[in-house]
Amino acid sequence: MSEDVRRRAAVTAIDVTAAAAHCTQFLSGSLDADWSAPVPGMAWTIAQAVAHVSEGLLMYAVDLSSGPREITTLDVRVKPESSSAALIAMLVATARVVATVIAATPPDVLGFHPWGSAGPEGYAAMSCDEMLIHTDDTLCARVHARLLAAFFGRAV
Repeated sequence: MSEDVRRRAAVTAIDVTAAAAHCTQFLSGSLDADWSAPVPGMAWTIAQAVAHVSEGLLMYAVDLSSGPREITTLDVRVKPESSSAALIAMLVATARVVATVIAATPPDVLGFHPWGSAGPEGYAAMSCDEMLIHTDDTLCARVHARLLAAFFGRAV
């Protein structure tokens, strides 16, 4: 990939806050829904999925801040029994935290991740992915199926 294409394709802290705003808007349309209902095709409830996103974002901030070594001394738990408004507020707060860490981290610094170390751009991409996928898992399943079908030339 050319440097010019890579620069245009870079994912940044700005994208993380934009993804959080998009997800907040989507989730806010369902404040009065039953967030204890299961997400179709998953073992989690809606509240558990949103809590998971916030937990992941906070861990991404810790992992990038800690450098390439794994830190296993922290357990992060967002209470899925919280109100839907509180869970959305937590998603926004944790997105701001990870975006701040991403913006402050030099591009050559790597943070630990179980699937391989990543720099701030990698953590920005993972943060956006985490939010966008888990705020509408059903839609994402359909989109992924369509993209894979287009890639493979047949339904998968």
